[in-house]
Amino acid sequence: MKLYKFKSLEGDGFLHSLDMIVNQRIFLPPCKSLNDPLEGSWSSTESRVEL
Repeated sequence: MKLYKFKSLEGDGFLHSLDMIVNQRIFLPPCKSLNDPLEGSWSSTESRVEL
């Protein structure tokens, strides 16, 4: 069983998140091991609005 905890970045949340990254207490799996084929993929698109 996996448990996830989502925490706001407000207040001390940002410092807590930064501490987890700096002290290597966070796990980020490679994109190929995720169950959603589009998860972890990014694309850049340029939107133009003509008036």
